Amino acid sequence: MGNFIYFIIALIVLAVVTTLIIKEVRTRKEFSYMVSRCSKYVKGTVKEIQKTPDGKFLPLFSVVDEGSVYELPYYRKTEQNEFSVGRDYDLFIDNEQLMVAMTDSDRNQSEDNTSLYLMMFIAVFTVLSFLMVILKTNNPELSNYLALVLGGGAFYSVAEIFNKHDRIKKEQTSYLTDATIIDYQIRHEDDGSNVYFPVYQYYYGDQQYTAVSDVSQSNRSEFRRGQTVQIALDPANPQNSSISALSKRGFTILRIFKLLGFILVVIGLALIGMSIL
Repeated sequence: MGNFIYFIIALIVLAVVTTLIIKEVRTRKEFSYMVSRCSKYVKGTVKEIQKTPDGKFLPLFSVVDEGSVYELPYYRKTEQNEFSVGRDYDLFIDNEQLMVAMTDSDRNQSEDNTSLYLMMFIAVFTVLSFLMVILKTNNPELSNYLALVLGGGAFYSVAEIFNKHDRIKKEQTSYLTDATIIDYQIRHEDDGSNVYFPVYQYYYGDQQYTAVSDVSQSNRSEFRRGQTVQIALDPANPQNSSISALSKRGFTILRIFKLLGFILVVIGLALIGMSIL
């Protein structure tokens, strides 16, 4: 009865993940097609930013192309501070129909398959977990070895997925500038400790931006309010930024996770091989 329940749960998870994978693949195909169409480089100025009913924003660009002036919407809805009215941007437009515009940074996003890899990992993890549960009854020792491989594979795979994502982000955020720490976001852990994420403010192109680091600092006093830090940002999307020192730390942590995962997988496979022989 217990195995049947696990089977149903695994089946539901696989069905949901498969649906999401199909949807993601279809979305990426549509996006890749749009990238292939938006191949003509132009300069564009944000004429206005319209607010959509769902609380997002849609920039409208004024583009001069071959003596004619066009008003083109951005290819997606944005956050409030991604674009500034009156500022010039490097754009790529659909040369045939003149329907939408996108930045070079957006075009590079077609190489970021993080979400797709993550969903595929969940599907494989679900299948192996169910297999481990089945073996728990018939061969508990082999099930434990498989759990070791599964845990190591999870460490390695998730670290590699986010490592790929970070490499792509690093390529996009090539512009270095200074920012000021203005606050912290605090996350309360289950063990009663607190984790601090610096909130920083910076200027780019006469526009002020505020962002929260996606990597936490080691303690509250590491970065103090009013302290100046170096950040890297994406010139095409200045809201996309990171604190340089914390980004390097995040990369180091991912390498440790990958090494730990590799060691666990090797040990688990060795034990499985010894038990079979």
